[in-house]
Amino acid sequence: MKFKCLVAAIPSLAEINAAGRSQTFVHSSGPTCVDRAQAEVRRVDAFSEVGRACRSVYLVCATFSMLLGMLYYANVLGLPEHPILEPLKTITLTWFVLLSPPYFPMLARAAGIPIAYTWFEWPPLWHLVGLSGLVVLGYFAGYFQLSGLSVPFCVLGTAFYFTEVALRLPTASARTLVGGFLILVLLTGVVGGHVWNLHYNHPLYFEKILTDYSNKDVLFHSAISNLFNTFGFATTGTDGAASLNYHTGSHFIFAQLSNLLNITPLLFYQLGYMVIVVPLCVANILSLAISYRLYTLPPGGNFKSMNFGLAEWLLAFVAIAGLLPADLLEILGPASWLQLNAESYVTSITCCFILCSMALFHLASTRLAPFSAGRAGEYGLIFAVLPLGLSLTALLKISTAVMILVTIGFVFLRSALYRHVRYWIMVALCLAGIIAVLPLVAPRGALTFEFYPLAFSRTFAWPFVNVWKYLFLPAALVDLMFFYFWAGVFVLLSPRSLRVSSASDYFTQPQQIVVEIMIVLIAVSLFISQVWDIKELSSNGNIFWFISLQHWVGIALVLAIFPKDSMIRLINVGILELLRAAKSIINLPWIAVRMVRGHGFVKDPKERMLAAGRTRLRTPLQHTLTRQSWFWVTNVLPVVLVCITLSAVYNAFWFAKFHLDATLTVRNAFNVNYASLMDVKGNPIESARGGTDGSVEYKRQRGLLFRYLRERNPIESARGGTDESVEYKRQRLLLFRYLREMNHEARDQKRNTALFIPQQNNLYWTKTPDCGKLSFLAQALSGVAMLDGRPSLDCYFTEQKIQYYGFAAYGHRIGPQTLSASDEAQLCRYAEQKGFSKVVVLDEIDHRFLVRNFNCRTRS
Repeated sequence: MKFKCLVAAIPSLAEINAAGRSQTFVHSSGPTCVDRAQAEVRRVDAFSEVGRACRSVYLVCATFSMLLGMLYYANVLGLPEHPILEPLKTITLTWFVLLSPPYFPMLARAAGIPIAYTWFEWPPLWHLVGLSGLVVLGYFAGYFQLSGLSVPFCVLGTAFYFTEVALRLPTASARTLVGGFLILVLLTGVVGGHVWNLHYNHPLYFEKILTDYSNKDVLFHSAISNLFNTFGFATTGTDGAASLNYHTGSHFIFAQLSNLLNITPLLFYQLGYMVIVVPLCVANILSLAISYRLYTLPPGGNFKSMNFGLAEWLLAFVAIAGLLPADLLEILGPASWLQLNAESYVTSITCCFILCSMALFHLASTRLAPFSAGRAGEYGLIFAVLPLGLSLTALLKISTAVMILVTIGFVFLRSALYRHVRYWIMVALCLAGIIAVLPLVAPRGALTFEFYPLAFSRTFAWPFVNVWKYLFLPAALVDLMFFYFWAGVFVLLSPRSLRVSSASDYFTQPQQIVVEIMIVLIAVSLFISQVWDIKELSSNGNIFWFISLQHWVGIALVLAIFPKDSMIRLINVGILELLRAAKSIINLPWIAVRMVRGHGFVKDPKERMLAAGRTRLRTPLQHTLTRQSWFWVTNVLPVVLVCITLSAVYNAFWFAKFHLDATLTVRNAFNVNYASLMDVKGNPIESARGGTDGSVEYKRQRGLLFRYLRERNPIESARGGTDESVEYKRQRLLLFRYLREMNHEARDQKRNTALFIPQQNNLYWTKTPDCGKLSFLAQALSGVAMLDGRPSLDCYFTEQKIQYYGFAAYGHRIGPQTLSASDEAQLCRYAEQKGFSKVVVLDEIDHRFLVRNFNCRTRS
């Protein structure tokens, strides 16, 4: 035994001698050789099992990203201008981001870099590092116009994926493979239908633009991201390049990743966000669950419990899909239990999960091996990683950073960290990071706070709907119930997971602080949403983001403490109960005879358990309570669990149908109006001397147009208007193609060019109900800022929306458009005031697309 102890202690002894601290080994009051050896062995075992669990989760998420990419390509299959190379590059780059974490520490060790810090060995940290490295490479790819930088990482991602498949596939059972694949298919249906629909993103987004199904939010975000590549700062480019105060961290990240993949930011919002960011978010939700399992593992616990099985994945699917049928949720209120279509928010909570899981992993590994946890590792975590990560989260979404800051403040007070100077420095750095970022993300003007009880209900003044109107319950309160469900479940189940029997034992365990943090998050989010109305941060529905973080954290922590063995048994019982109920309905006469004949005779196993329980009862009250508990556990709860699971499966098909309806609607509209025109090649009217109305080229093209209309007699639309003729659609297609081609120009050229589209151009300024989107459409397609691209006076745009969509930076339109497409001098003066030297005018004469290029420098 002593020999084994000495052999086990050799690695620790070598590390300590190399670090120059071997004198602590012989200190009489310090840890002994056996203590160090056992702690180090346990730490190595823990890291091995945690790494194995994380790699399994990341492999499943990589497969999930592949299914999302396949769904994307299934939508665009058969349509022109949609090459398969784009989704292939995006999928394989996702594989690199998800599956590369184990290889970074290996490279560091091979290079001789010491990685003794506990948080340094946590795999999600390397997700952040790998993604940050790709963003930097994307910046250089865009700046130097490089198109092949993503290829090595795509090849590595492919190699990583098939290596993991080759390692995992032989050890997995057929039940696990089939069940896991079905869960991933259902999850793909839920997420795909929620994000890719007729009202938001969609793989057929260029086709949605042509058929007027595009959404202003998507174009707004895509315009900011595209103009990041042009100007290097956030702007919508509505009327020049005025700086925009907004949480634009995700826009910058997406712009650089689109450069790396050699696709447009608009396409990245449809493809890259879903294939890269959403699976990465799901992976880090489960990473937080793994780190909490390690943090709460009792001494001597089995590290193999870190692994996730089918039960956990089924619960994750149910939590994401929804507990109630989607039809019912849509009746009760907006379908807000899923927020995966909010790109900035999903990216911010991904960063939040990485930071939180890293902190939990550091605490857990320090508890496992307190002798090998160096102070330098803690300093790096609290002085560098947390403050920088918090600043990054604030750039992505300020509400998420505020909730993290609340958590840090509570831990600082609850754990008495104020007794140590280093934690004061940590809090100061975190506050400094938030304060430094706040002017960049908050709208212009000071933040205003108003005391208003039930502010959430005021913000969402939904009518009383259906059955709820009889209970006088607004739909907003229904949403609140769903936001706090999983957080409440975690708080209720946490005493069981911590194995406490009394309140005094509960509050003496260090692991209970996570439960207290969850309670604080619930209280703070309720306070923000119901009492204080933060005008600049929560207007226009953004108060959602202050009350939803605990929803996703609650899902992760419930997954961590999920009693899967008990739940699986209860679900099996529930299935039997439903089958028994169906049989009872079919055989009602037989049941009645059996009840009469079998009076007083116990056959049911649950009745036998109740009968056994009666023999141990002492009072009638205990008898009643025990019978009630057994009734709920053995009769009601199993059936409820099965019904919730079936509801989630139904939601998967509901969302899949929602997505399919959107796809068919867009494809049918596109096929009817534009499919026959996609192969037609043509150039807009572009005169040799600048394209004035009286030019010879203009008269020639106008004559050709009327001859074409006279000879061809084009088919009119169902509305009968000439604006919808085949030639009109052809010219509109040429206009949008021209805008897309402008995006391929050099960055310097786009930075010096302004785009002017007069509001008399009916090819662009169509009469659409969502008129505000046209102020961002040209920038999203071309990456070029507009001149006076603000909405017209008759466009429905409230003061609140003008503030939210950045129009306040350009001033309000107080009259009709004064710039003239034919006045070169006026356009050049206006463009030079905005800092541009070239103007491109996209005009329309008699439904004919006309381009004019003005070089203001040569003109002057």
